[in-house]
Amino acid sequence: MEGGEGKMKENTSLLGRLSHNWGWKLASVLLAALLWFLVTNYNDPVISVPFYNIPVTLRNTSVLTDAGQVYEILDNTDTVATVTVTANRSIAESLSRDNIIATADLSELTSRDTVPIHLSVNKNASDITRITGSIEDVRLNIEDRKTRTIALTVTTSGELTDGYVIGQISPAQNLVRISGPASRVDNVASAVADVDVTGFTSEIGTEADIRLYDAQDVLIRDTAITQNITSVRVQVAILTVRTVPLRARYTGTPETGYMVAGDALIQPETVTIAGTAAQIQDVTEIVLEGETLDISGRTQELVTSVRIAPFLPAGVTLAHDPQDLSAEVTIPVQIEFTTERHVPYTRIILENIPEGASYEIVTGEETAFTVTVVGLEETVEALNVEEMVFAVDVGAAIGADAAAPPEQIETFAVLRQPDGLRIVGTVPVTLRLQ
Repeated sequence: MEGGEGKMKENTSLLGRLSHNWGWKLASVLLAALLWFLVTNYNDPVISVPFYNIPVTLRNTSVLTDAGQVYEILDNTDTVATVTVTANRSIAESLSRDNIIATADLSELTSRDTVPIHLSVNKNASDITRITGSIEDVRLNIEDRKTRTIALTVTTSGELTDGYVIGQISPAQNLVRISGPASRVDNVASAVADVDVTGFTSEIGTEADIRLYDAQDVLIRDTAITQNITSVRVQVAILTVRTVPLRARYTGTPETGYMVAGDALIQPETVTIAGTAAQIQDVTEIVLEGETLDISGRTQELVTSVRIAPFLPAGVTLAHDPQDLSAEVTIPVQIEFTTERHVPYTRIILENIPEGASYEIVTGEETAFTVTVVGLEETVEALNVEEMVFAVDVGAAIGADAAAPPEQIETFAVLRQPDGLRIVGTVPVTLRLQ
């Protein structure tokens, strides 16, 4: 008994000692862990490292484009100015800007037209304690997409060499289709392609850039607007110029007792025309005519307006004036005055006498003949018979008998001078072969 009891006491004492050491052992473990933590954090502490200007990748943009919408990123929110990564130094310092990933999924678009930015790393992701950015959302301006077709205008700039003007301008196409946000597209008022013509003297063929302008002719530089073409092939004709007079050709005759009192008056008197050298080299005047210049039965002057362009030669245009320019034509019509004059036969000349023949006027005892002269009052009153010239066309009077001239010819004398007068009736003349 005593031996067994002694053994029990020994065992009990051992258990007590073990129980008593358990607290020390736990303390030792905690102390070891603390020491490990302190040592670890001293050698590899948790730090925060900033990374700058991280671009945001937009995903699922078809959410808007498939709905016929376009978007614009506001305030550069597709770039995160600063991304801060928190991790142990060994992890944080192993990262570079290329390891920082920023994405925004447009399927997460909010009612405020913002999209949350998700930040992550593509290296040691499980060892990252925290990652934050200086902004949390991409801000968008969303509009309906619009397409318009507008007319293309071609202009020219610069100065041509003297004596040349710009002729027809022919672009390869005259329409431009633009697309983009509705408000931006509606702001476009014109599409213009400009060609510099400085120093040219012959036709120009060139590729001209197309630029968009608003209603105030301010150039639009908007990358949100796209064009189906950004340039166009243009042909510009360069023409030679020449100034020529205008002349009017009237038809008909005034009322009996009235006459045309001189040449037609035209304003402007001259026009400058343009064309190729071959087209205008033989053009010395532009003649206006037609129904509007009919003076039949008139008793007073005719004043009318005649468009010039229809009477220009083919391919020729007005150089500096509008193509619908008209000339004012005045055809003076005045009452006739008559007077009688005794004209010496010596005022008759013989013309076109056949070779080898000689004729004289048979006057008998008369030395003069009487004619009734018609003309304007001032011309008639100032008429001097010494200024009058009558002529006989002998060749025409002989006709087919020129090889055997007749001994005597009955014919007529025609008034040659002065201009602006006519005679009533005829002046019979007898010619005799000498």
